[in-house]
Amino acid sequence: MDVRVQGELVEMGLTHDEAQRLCFAVQEGYMGLSRAEYFIRTGLSRPAVEALVHALSALVDKRSGAVTLALEPGMEEAESPRRARPPS
Repeated sequence: MDVRVQGELVEMGLTHDEAQRLCFAVQEGYMGLSRAEYFIRTGLSRPAVEALVHALSALVDKRSGAVTLALEPGMEEAESPRRARPPS
């Protein structure tokens, strides 16, 4: 794996096998967790991470192409709606 950092940009160059292993590793990180628990542990939206893994897996399977996805922090009200919050 080649990793380059230029300011705020991080580029990763992965082989086909490395990309597959990365997909499996990330997928294992959310498979046993509810959406709310995943957010509490990572601050990310589980559906957004699932979309990232799906897009990367599809590119790996095709062996060509490109994708741009936003991986924004999750919003607590959407990710963990049943959590009690103080009245506003």
